Amino acid sequence: MTTAQTSYSYTQLLSFFVSKERDNGERFWCTSDAPDDVMDMIRECHDDEFPNDWRYETIVTVLFDLKNNNEPGGGCGVSDYTGDLIEWLTPARMAYIDELQCEGLIRDNAPMDERIRVGQYHATEQIISVIRNFVGDNDDD
Repeated sequence: MTTAQTSYSYTQLLSFFVSKERDNGERFWCTSDAPDDVMDMIRECHDDEFPNDWRYETIVTVLFDLKNNNEPGGGCGVSDYTGDLIEWLTPARMAYIDELQCEGLIRDNAPMDERIRVGQYHATEQIISVIRNFVGDNDDD
């Protein structure tokens, strides 16, 4: 027996996210009462990483952009600040950047901040693709 996937709008998907505050005053996004298929999509957006603030923040930002008919991506999820870039860089993401370089998507002589930005950009593009595919919006205009 085949079960059909429920269709969601970007607004509906956003309704499954809530902003909370940690004891130190830092704000973060998490899910609330999300159905299993939405949780599966969120896990796919995490690209085999454990849940983390950057992924959740990027997912929510992309959903807001798509909901408001703005082109997602661009600066979405990509930092201009060296400290933020270094904070984003984990051992798993270093391997991701190495893979992008092997694929020719990062110049051999690119400085480290450029390498990290390209990694963030591609990670963001992957999130956009997963969300668009989930909603059934494959319009690349």
